[in-house]
Amino acid sequence: MAAPVVTSDAPFARALREWVADLKESEDKKSPFYEKVLAAGPEDDGSEPFNARDPQVCSKRLSEFIEKLQQTRRDESKYLRLCARLEPFVDGITRLIKIFGTLAQAAPFEVGIAFAGAQLVLQLASQHVSVFNKMVDIMVEIERQLRCYDKFSVAFSDSADVHSLLLEAYKTIISFWHRASQILSRSSFRIAVSTLIKPLDAEWKNCLEKLQRNSQAVLALTQATTAVESRQNQELDLTKKVAKWILAGEDAAKLLFRRDLAESRSIRHEGTCSWIFNQPSLKTWFGANSNAVAWYTAPPGSGKTVLSAAVAQYVEEKGKGLLIYYRFSFDDSARRMPINALRSIALQLRTAMGKVPEEVMEIFNSEMQRHAYRLQDTEIAANVVEGFLKQVPRIHIVIDGLDECSDIQGALRLFSRLAGFENYGIAKWFFTSRDEPVIQAAMGKMQATELRPAKGTVMSDITTFLDANSANLAVRKCKDCVEYWTAASQENFLYSRLMLQLLCGDGVTCSDEIHEELRRFPPGLSGCYTRCLDSLTRRKDTERELARRMFVFLVFAAKPLTVNELRNALAIRMEPGFDDHQPGRVPSLELIKLLGGSLIRIEHEGSDAGPLVKFVHKSVVDFFKEDPSRLGIPAGRADLGNFFTSRKEGDLLLGRYCLKYLQFRRYQTDVDMPAVLANNNEHAFLKYAAAFWFQHLGEVEHDQELFSEVRSFLRSQAFRTCLSVQVHVRPHLFARYTGIGGGSIFSLGLEAGDLSKDDNITDPLPHWVELYKPDGQDISRALYDFIKDWHEVLVLHPEARNQCQLGQAAKLVFPGLASTMSKGIRVSIIKLPPGAHKAAMSSVYFNKSKASARVTYEGSSKTAAQWHDAPISSGEPSASGQIAFAPPAAGQTKDRKRLIRFTEAANQPATPPTAWSIDLSDLVVERSEGGVESEALHAPKSFHIEGTKSGRTEWGLLKESTPVLSGCGPAVAFHFRNTTLDDMRKQETDSGYDSASDTDADSDSGWSSNSESDSGEASDSEEQTPQQKPKSNASDCLVICCHGEKPVWIPWDNQSNSQTLVSCAFHPREKLAVFSRRLGELELVDMANGEISRLAIEDPAVAGASASVILRELRFSPCGQFLRSLLVLIDDNADVGSTCQVLLSIFEFDGQSRDAGLLSRCAAVQRVTYKFRASTERLRAPFILSHWDVDMLYLCLPLLSCSPKVVRIDVALARHNTSEDVTYAQTLTSPVFFPNSTASRNPRLLYRSSPMDSKDIMLLALDGVFHGEGLGDDGNSYPPVVMEWKISKKDGWKAWDEETDGQESALAEDLRTYSQLRGTFVSAEKRFTVVVRSGLDWTKKAFLSCV
Repeated sequence: MAAPVVTSDAPFARALREWVADLKESEDKKSPFYEKVLAAGPEDDGSEPFNARDPQVCSKRLSEFIEKLQQTRRDESKYLRLCARLEPFVDGITRLIKIFGTLAQAAPFEVGIAFAGAQLVLQLASQHVSVFNKMVDIMVEIERQLRCYDKFSVAFSDSADVHSLLLEAYKTIISFWHRASQILSRSSFRIAVSTLIKPLDAEWKNCLEKLQRNSQAVLALTQATTAVESRQNQELDLTKKVAKWILAGEDAAKLLFRRDLAESRSIRHEGTCSWIFNQPSLKTWFGANSNAVAWYTAPPGSGKTVLSAAVAQYVEEKGKGLLIYYRFSFDDSARRMPINALRSIALQLRTAMGKVPEEVMEIFNSEMQRHAYRLQDTEIAANVVEGFLKQVPRIHIVIDGLDECSDIQGALRLFSRLAGFENYGIAKWFFTSRDEPVIQAAMGKMQATELRPAKGTVMSDITTFLDANSANLAVRKCKDCVEYWTAASQENFLYSRLMLQLLCGDGVTCSDEIHEELRRFPPGLSGCYTRCLDSLTRRKDTERELARRMFVFLVFAAKPLTVNELRNALAIRMEPGFDDHQPGRVPSLELIKLLGGSLIRIEHEGSDAGPLVKFVHKSVVDFFKEDPSRLGIPAGRADLGNFFTSRKEGDLLLGRYCLKYLQFRRYQTDVDMPAVLANNNEHAFLKYAAAFWFQHLGEVEHDQELFSEVRSFLRSQAFRTCLSVQVHVRPHLFARYTGIGGGSIFSLGLEAGDLSKDDNITDPLPHWVELYKPDGQDISRALYDFIKDWHEVLVLHPEARNQCQLGQAAKLVFPGLASTMSKGIRVSIIKLPPGAHKAAMSSVYFNKSKASARVTYEGSSKTAAQWHDAPISSGEPSASGQIAFAPPAAGQTKDRKRLIRFTEAANQPATPPTAWSIDLSDLVVERSEGGVESEALHAPKSFHIEGTKSGRTEWGLLKESTPVLSGCGPAVAFHFRNTTLDDMRKQETDSGYDSASDTDADSDSGWSSNSESDSGEASDSEEQTPQQKPKSNASDCLVICCHGEKPVWIPWDNQSNSQTLVSCAFHPREKLAVFSRRLGELELVDMANGEISRLAIEDPAVAGASASVILRELRFSPCGQFLRSLLVLIDDNADVGSTCQVLLSIFEFDGQSRDAGLLSRCAAVQRVTYKFRASTERLRAPFILSHWDVDMLYLCLPLLSCSPKVVRIDVALARHNTSEDVTYAQTLTSPVFFPNSTASRNPRLLYRSSPMDSKDIMLLALDGVFHGEGLGDDGNSYPPVVMEWKISKKDGWKAWDEETDGQESALAEDLRTYSQLRGTFVSAEKRFTVVVRSGLDWTKKAFLSCV
């Protein structure tokens, strides 16, 4: 017996069931819709419905029906394509019906009839291809409309309003199936197809309007619901975001002082500091009903911090208003910065208030719009504090240690502004500091109440302090000792604490010894410190030397040292025999504490790498930097004088110890860098040594011996380890420093793309290295070239450091670094004969399985160039020849820039190639056959550029069409850009003058040298038609060179905002070249006469949008029947970076299409979208690299200057694809990295895949870059080079996934901000100095001081 049907009483289910019941009641029982759809409902007796199924079963049945339809109509290709388009519809309606089924609970029939209705109308429509086509289009559109329901019904599954709208959409679709089935049920034998389509269109229009209105209602409802639901949590979310913005990546524990206050209060002895609460001036400050400022000043070590904590406690206990506390600290990188004081005040106010004022929210939103994701500007920070202060009725702000701020004047300026700010409530400021003139002057301007301890006041507190510790004294109730001690302290708590250690039995055993020590104890802090050093002179030599080095390290270190950093540094021995880390020589922490005594302290918080070793007070640092004679230390006390070191001596000691540590054996081999950097015990000093070795040595008196030490280190493999560490701890050493406002100010960043004239690259070496010629200059130049080419990879992908390849000269300079380059990449320098210069690769190709190159170069002759073919691996020429140049005309220079390429006749290996030499000043083409004197073929004289004195210009190569065999023989084409005109227009734009004309500079015919203009002279009597007349000021020119034909010049003036790159396709059977300068249009060049005709092309719809870069490549299939079009659009994103869209279309190129004037696609468009981090203004041609194989297209998408996205598309499969949702694209499993100079070196991509090999080969060929003064004798610092990667056939490629592959990894992360590039290893408030050199000229050097 069938199981009973359980119905749901849910509103959605009930409404759905009632509507279907009404529809069933009113429908003709003999209609196909009733029989095939409605009759499948539950029977009246409640038995099992005949066709009741869950949505997944229904979906499967519908898919099977479509597949069966394909099989029955297999002979009709249109049906096959149409059926393939239905798959997304089936998936989309299945997802939605599943949601209906969930909402309707146990009513599968009512929601399942949507499938039965779709199957019925498809079955009826399949009788006519045009009707079927129409129905497929409708279903595709229905699927698109259903996407919003799919999304929002899940997000708002509990919303009754959304349920109602979903129900209406469902009813609209079923009603359409119903009406469509009635229309299509008419006899197809008696009624014309048009009679069916017209009413079907009307019904579909009505249905679509309802669906669109409904989807808009869903969207509006969900937006309103989202706003209402999120508003409750908005305040909390916003305050957290604002707090994160204010914190700006700093350690919150260092900016919130509750723990510090508690510690300061705990060390305060009862009865001390009480005197200040009885001061009338403090009472006046506290009791005033208006804004007020108080300043407590006292000598160093007199207990100002404890007193400030006491004042804070006093204010808090009084309960009148909020308390905010901040303490500057000289030895804490975060707590020394003025902006961190403002951050702390703002964060404490946010916590106390529990909300963020509207004014602060406005500032926050404004900064977010400017992409300022961290609060870095002190003026903005002051505005934020003011925004909070306005909302507080009464507040007391205690600022301790103002004299320990890294920028006292900057802090005083900020606090003066805030103290004078007119808020709605009362703000009381309390500052403590030493009595320094600049602070005293600022406090006077703020009209601060000055508080100083009266004579004897601090002395009384010291007495109280001693009485409280009397139980610990070695000799109790020694009144004379206490009185002597109190008097000697000169009202200094720090001094008293140091003496307390002595009186509590530190090294003495009886009262007489204490009295003796007290008599010897010198007065004042300096005397106290000298006494500590004197005690060290009585220790054995090894301990004394260890203490001396410890003090030097602590005084002159570029950052506070951790315990383990100091211990590892002290274990270094400079003797030759000690060449590795020796754990047994690492001094214990107990020994360090013993030797440091009262002068040092261990700070257990504030560093992720472990506790820090610091001096107890700023005055200790000042003490060690003094001249011993000025401290009263006798000249004969060399044992004491040895503890004092000058700045240069200290830097020399630290620099040499860093070098020694870096050259330990364990760093001369491959190391597990992540593990080493994470090990803060065994390798604790490595980060410091790598980060600061050159900085310390850059400040010393240098000589040949020191240079030899540095050179030895740079040649070793240890330098590789050093670079790897530097990239992690000091990434700013590999960033760009961009000049602003003429170069007086520089910004630190990592802009993607080519270097500009304002960009500078660091030189992380002692600045004097280059003075030691020739080796020093070679070292500096080689490292500069390496960083310039690979700085983006080093910073963004430090794990790929071994893929950064050294140049030819750099390998000789840094042999240790070269030996560790990745073995997975093969770099081959193109070998040249002695005396060759200005070398360039004309072509790169595979000769069987060997990569080979044709290279051109100049020798001693200025009227000829040489060329040879050779395998890249051996460099042994297999063929060679000469290219003769035509004698220069009168007034022309002999040394001219040329582009040389070759074409070769097919199946004629004995015939020498034809050389085409193009003069880049006037685009004169010289053709040389077999090395004989070339024939000069002149471009039209109208290439003269108005506004230049000589009329001569410079042309740059944008895009080169690979030489191919065409209907007229071997052919090649070049797209040139007029760089002279570019520069002129940029200057005009900068000056506010717009030179754009209203004329269209495109020509309807090419300029072929078949005409009378071969000689370069145009006839004045010859009349030219407007279409034939060449225009002046051509910005671009396409030059086509074809074997056996004259060259063709096609100039135009591109005044649009888009950069357009043009590439030619040559028909394999006809004398025809095809290119495209505009979207939607092809231009066909008859190579016999240069005439141009136009043909419309069906570009993808997205191509209608404007783009900053438009690149089109065309290729004919080997048979010539199909034209493949690669369209690449690159445009800036609204927020960050750019988007590159790749669109591959295939067209039938037959006589019928050409006669109709329109090429239509014969396959679906292949689409790939990729986002990357650079703006389009940072990119340069050729933007992408491509390699066309017979059945495969290989692409390198931006960024060519760092990490290109390598993609390949199967053209053969794409040719037969009709689904817009199917993409035959793959990308490399492992990334590859290109040097920064790639785009400027005429890059070419090759890919070889052979069934005989287990791995494919990918090649990147880069031309040489010529410098007048280079490392080599040939003056070529960048010789032609080929980089080779082997790609596994098995797992080297993976299917393209838009979600995981569609975005550069660096774009997904936060952009490299200043703080990120600077890193946390260098103290954030401390200036650091770098040497930078121009990114375009190594000789231009500058010293930058960065904060």
